Amino acid sequence: MLNDKTAEYWFTISKHDSESATSLLAINGYADIIIYHFHQAVEKLLKGYCIIETVTFPFIHDLERLYSILCKKATKYIGIDEKIIILNSYSSQLRYPESENLAFDDAITAQILFKDIEAHLARCIC
Repeated sequence: MLNDKTAEYWFTISKHDSESATSLLAINGYADIIIYHFHQAVEKLLKGYCIIETVTFPFIHDLERLYSILCKKATKYIGIDEKIIILNSYSSQLRYPESENLAFDDAITAQILFKDIEAHLARCIC
């Protein structure tokens, strides 16, 4: 089925982003790049779950909006709003000079948020 292949594509590239971020964490890489990859990983997970739920979504990077679109169709995903908001809040900092203010602790927080969001979404599909 096309939806399965398309969802699998989003999940695969999400894994690429999360594994890249994790590798950079292990070598004390740049916090902004690590956070960017965890943000991208969650974005791609949300898009994959939208495909599974046959939800049409715009090609955007706003995690809060994507999550809201998904939850309107499938309320079983509700429960990680705060984590989505926190991870999404890094987005503007990543695109403007404020990224200098991101610390390595922020990258660790982004990893924790990613893992929590990933686990929650996976539990909802069972």
